[in-house]
Amino acid sequence: MVAVTRPVLYVAGPYTHPDPSHNVHQAVTFAAHLMDHGLAWPLVPHLSMLWDAIAPRPYADWLALDFALLERCDGLVRLPGVSTGADGETDWCDEQGVPWLAVPDAWGDLTFDLRLRSWIGSHWPREGLT
Repeated sequence: MVAVTRPVLYVAGPYTHPDPSHNVHQAVTFAAHLMDHGLAWPLVPHLSMLWDAIAPRPYADWLALDFALLERCDGLVRLPGVSTGADGETDWCDEQGVPWLAVPDAWGDLTFDLRLRSWIGSHWPREGLT
């Protein structure tokens, strides 16, 4: 198997407010866009929702896991919406010099797609990213 070189991007965004199921859906939909277009390998911490339903953990454990995973990522994309946790993750990126990009509400339009591709290409250049 040949590995495709793509950045690993942490998908940060709201989880609890206003609705966890809606927020997980939004995160997975954006992550699928990244994969479908060959832009990045997304890491979606929102998927811990299923894990927590099966084997609940304290909130502090989830935050610790999120940061442990984030430190292993190449960058972060910040989905729109109010989130203290995602704000803390972007603050961490600023402190550590990790690139991150704010995703607008209307992320599916061509303008943002071009901006996203340009941002990825400027931080992780590779052939074939158009």
